[in-house]
Amino acid sequence: VWLLQQCVQFNQSFNAFEQKVERLNLFQLRTRYPSRDFILVTLEMLKASIDDAEQVLRFVKERINQGDR
Repeated sequence: VWLLQQCVQFNQSFNAFEQKVERLNLFQLRTRYPSRDFILVTLEMLKASIDDAEQVLRFVKERINQGDR
């Protein structure tokens, strides 16, 4: 989420990914550092997370290739 905020300072179009990035961050934290709030990861959750990550990655690569800041 912090990295997204940094990117938004240079290009407002990154705001479109706020919800996806927050979801990915939460997913990553809860699975990497299990606690009482541990969640059982379903196949649907995995597929959605992979899709979110691919969309963000594709967008970032496009910005890099276009020379956007």
